[in-house]
Amino acid sequence: MGQFYCLHCDRYFANIEVRDEHFRSKRHKKKVKLMNGPAPHTQLDAELAAGMGMPDNGPKLMSA
Repeated sequence: MGQFYCLHCDRYFANIEVRDEHFRSKRHKKKVKLMNGPAPHTQLDAELAAGMGMPDNGPKLMSA
């Protein structure tokens, strides 16, 4: 019954000693580094790169 969990690697461990040993492993450190990297691109980023940026509706007119 793995009660000890590593969020980054999505793994359960039987006891805290094994989990702590996992935290010191190269595989865990690479996964943490990968998860803390740059954020993924958004739809807006893709549209701007394709030249389909924000619409230019001209200058705003004052109302009233």
